[in-house]
Amino acid sequence: MLSEGLPYRVARRELLDEFERIYLLALLEKHGIDLRAAAREAELPIEELTMLVRKHTRPYFIARVQKFYSEKLREEDAARIADELLTMQLNAA
Repeated sequence: MLSEGLPYRVARRELLDEFERIYLLALLEKHGIDLRAAAREAELPIEELTMLVRKHTRPYFIARVQKFYSEKLREEDAARIADELLTMQLNAA
């Protein structure tokens, strides 16, 4: 069980994060990069939806950058490049 051995607040945050990821994935599968339509359906301000997209897709972007550059790239540089790519992707949406 998820909550075994975890403090309440940690277990709660993990469950909420998982819910956000699942909900966000369903929205993005339905609406693609049309974040305005996704925000309307979720009844969220576009800024809040963008924050959720950034929060839950950032690890994916970092992993892709690190894979592309292999071991030649420092972790903080990979994170910076990933953040720039994610920002460009969100601005294009």
